[in-house]
Amino acid sequence: MTPERVTIVETNQLAEVGAAMIAGWLREAIERRRDASLALSGGDTPEPVYRCLAGASVPWHCVAIFFGDERAVPPDDVRSNYR
Repeated sequence: MTPERVTIVETNQLAEVGAAMIAGWLREAIERRRDASLALSGGDTPEPVYRCLAGASVPWHCVAIFFGDERAVPPDDVRSNYR
């Protein structure tokens, strides 16, 4: 599962293309190992990708989802991505 280089000219395609790539990697991992892991970044930047990914055809019950947060704050802190 080597990421490929993709050039996207239209910014409105970024979320759809990114979500499709991630969904493909998840399905491939599930096919190989019967499970997959996905670490989510916080902030507003990845939100459009996540919205598209939520509707992707992925066996989500096989995916362990983690929150990535470089800030060492409790989950209920206003700076926390988990919150």
